[in-house]
Formats: sequence, structure tokens, C-alpha cells
Amino acid sequence: MKIQITKKQHSDIAQFYDFLHSDNGLIEGFFLKPDGETKATQYFDNKDDFIQTVAAYNANGFTCYAGIQPRKTDFKGHKQASAGKDVSALRLLAIDCDSCKPVDDKENKLKINATDAEKQSCLNVVAKIRKALIGMGYQKPMVTDSGSGHWIFLQIPEILVDDTNRAEMAARLKQWGAKFKEKFQETGIDIDTSIFELHRLTKIPGTKVFSYPDEPDRPQRISAILTPDPVIPDEKLRNDFLTMPVEIPAPEIKTASTFTSGAIAPNIDRMIERCGLFRFLEEKSKSGVSMPHNIRLALSTFSLSVNDLDHDLTFIKRMISGCPDFNEQKTRRYLELNKGKGAPYGCDALRELTAKHFKDFKAELCACKLPITHDKSGIARKPSPIRFAGVMAEDLNSLFSQVALDGDPFQNFLKMKEFSETVLSQVDAATAKSFFDSIKETASLNKDKVTTFMKARKNATDEDTTQAQRLIELAADAELFKSPDDQAFATFAVSGHRETSALKSGRF
Repeated sequence: MKIQITKKQHSDIAQFYDFLHSDNGLIEGFFLKPDGETKATQYFDNKDDFIQTVAAYNANGFTCYAGIQPRKTDFKGHKQASAGKDVSALRLLAIDCDSCKPVDDKENKLKINATDAEKQSCLNVVAKIRKALIGMGYQKPMVTDSGSGHWIFLQIPEILVDDTNRAEMAARLKQWGAKFKEKFQETGIDIDTSIFELHRLTKIPGTKVFSYPDEPDRPQRISAILTPDPVIPDEKLRNDFLTMPVEIPAPEIKTASTFTSGAIAPNIDRMIERCGLFRFLEEKSKSGVSMPHNIRLALSTFSLSVNDLDHDLTFIKRMISGCPDFNEQKTRRYLELNKGKGAPYGCDALRELTAKHFKDFKAELCACKLPITHDKSGIARKPSPIRFAGVMAEDLNSLFSQVALDGDPFQNFLKMKEFSETVLSQVDAATAKSFFDSIKETASLNKDKVTTFMKARKNATDEDTTQAQRLIELAADAELFKSPDDQAFATFAVSGHRETSALKSGRF
């Protein structure tokens, strides 16, 4: 396919790269489709690579984000999302100003784009804030249009971040955000205080935002840089930030952990037992049928996700060891080469492959009634049999029984927080909330404690590497942007969705 972007889009993407670029780290790019499941992460230290990749993902329906602060340089080539511990410097203070949109009966914003009037009301307040900041002696900030709202970016001379000052910088950032909201919040905007984290992302100007449905009076829009002025690192702001009174958290003392994600072993038996596709393929292997390569490829993504390499290839042996050309040594080597390069197939993709290659496969075998789950934004996840291997609602009571609650309220609080950050971070919010409701009396939980533990669960979910759908790889023509034109500034070819070259590299 051919991709076209305007000169303004190209300029904004390029300018934003320059704005984010740091000699002390990489730029994290994050690309997300509206289904909330199809996603990819990539790290950049090259401007042309950044522009090409962002434009290509956006043309394929991905909303494009970038990390506000630089990430550690050793993340180059990695595909997993970063966390606060991976930020290498603090150089931008950013404010997310949301347009005030309709709310539902739970006082939560509806998942819709803003109208032009709502956006204009937000922009009017943002302009007042920018003028006030300049009047306070600060440098002119950058303002961007994020599609349904606006961001204000203030740059400071970089503060290197490492383990000696990370907790302090995180605490200062949250305190600064709270004070900013307290001073500037007014009718017409909502200043989002949840974004004051070291690893926070922002939408990349110059890209279309696909987060919410495109509706006549609430359209999907192209994000943009709105202010022409160059942004100058602000010494006064840096000094004010570093001298602001703030309570620095004491270093965390790690105690022996009751639960870790690695300690909760994948339930391979349940995954195969409940998935008709797996049972069918297992029987085919036992009968001595040679498995097609693309089905082996799909099965390898599940094998890697259940840590087969650390458990004697338990899953993949069950699935293909009966094939006449099975070779355990080659299979292990194949998995080692592709570790971290793919994600489990969804039910639809695996069913389509199976039906294509085995004419005796019957669709009614797919009757597992996989429970619907949702991501942190409430979007339903595409079903995949990998869910049966992970923590499910039916497992929670058994796992909770391992939490040794006693008469010490503080220790009980810590144990419940850990349970929330480990076990409950692996299930969706609705399941976690339902579980809390069922154990409130047993665990002596009040509303405030439940809220705290739900936040702990969400923070762990945000920072951990989550399962994605298949990894997307987009290739761009080397002669990108060779014909400047305001209406069709850049045209280049990209591939559609496909397996990575590593996963395509050979039979196993």
C-alpha cells in the first residue's frame, strides 16, 4: 500500500523527535490499535527511522505515542514496554489538559472524542495557562493538540535519573502535577494528574488519533503542534522544581515475596483441556501427521508465553512431538532464537489456520466459552486460548488462601497490596473488583482499602509487559519523502501485518 502524509504532519513528527531527543537515552514509541490488544513498542535514536515508523504504523490504524522522558540506552532493539525504573533522565514537565466531555452515571468520561466546542473551550483555558506561565517568568511552553484535548510541555535542563534519585524525582513530579492542577484547574478543562509519572507517554503530533469511534460531531482528528516558538530549557523552572518542598519516600525494604508472576505456574493442562483447537492439534500429532509450518509457528508463540524453555518444553512436546519430523534439539533452538519476538495467536487466527490445513476440523470444536475480559481502558480483549494458562477468576480464591493474614493490620495491608500487584494485575479490573467484593468481610476491607488495592493492581498492570497480539513489523521504502508537496508530501510503501523475519526463518 502507499502512504501519504502532509507537509505539516511530517514537520510535526520530525519536530517532536527533536523535542524529545536526548543524548542520555532513547525515545520509546508505542503503537496501539483501538481494540486495545494489537500493540507494539519500539525504541529510537534515529530521526528518519522514527518518522518512517510512526507514519507507517499510523497509516495502518495505530494511535502513536512516545515516552515523554528518555529511556535507558540498553533498551535499543527491545520490544517490551518500559517502566519508571527504565527512565534515564527527566527533561520535560508535561500537562495533559482534557476537554470536558459528557460523563456516565459513574462520573467517568464517556469513551468519545470531543466536539469542536468542547475542544475550543479547552484550548481557551490552555492559552490562559500558557500566558500565565510566561507572566510568572517561565520560558514559553510548547502546546500540542492531542486530538480531543491539549498538552502543555515545559522543558528544563536535563536531570539525570538513576537508582539514587529515582524515588525523589518521581515524588517531585507527582507533587508538581498536583500543585499545577490546584493552581490552574478551571471550568472547561480537566487537568489529568495521573500522567505525572516518569514513564508516561503522550500522543505524537502529526498522527491521527484512533482511540475512540469516528462520529459526525465527534470526529477522529490529527494531533498537531500548535505553537511556533522554539522551546528553551528553563533554568528557573528546574530550580523551582528541585527546591519545591516534597516528602521523599523512604527506600523500599524488600521482604520475601509470597507471590510473583513467575511463581504462578502457567496452567498448561487447563489450556489444552479447554481449547478445542489445541485438543484437535494434539490428536493430529499423536496420529503421526506432519504439522504445517505456519501452525508450528503459531504454537511456538504459546510455547514461549508459558515459559516452555524453562519447563522441558512441556507444551510444545504435547502438541508436536508425535510428528514424524519432530526434533527436540532443533525445536529448542528455534524457541531460543525467537524468545521475546512474538505474542500468542488469538482464537480467530489459530482457528483459521487449522481449518485451512485440516479439512476434518469441525468449527463446533471451538466451544470453550472463553470469558470476556477487558483492558485497563475497558476495551474488550480479543479471545486467545493463552488466557486459560494464566490467572482466571476461578483461581483467585485458591491463591488468596495462600495469603497468611494475621492480627497485624499493617502487615495485612502490605500482603494485600502485594496480592493486588501480582495476582490481581493478571486479571481485568471487573474481575478484580468482583473478587474484592466477595472477600471484603473475610479480609476486613473497607471502600478506601479496596480503592487503594485496585490502584496498586492498575499500576502493576501499567508497568508490566502485557501480552500483545501478533508483533507487527512495518517496512518502509528507503526513498521516503522524496517528493515534497503540501497535499501529498510523502509517499512510501509498507507491508501489511506479517510475522517477524525471525519467526519466518525456518521450520522446527
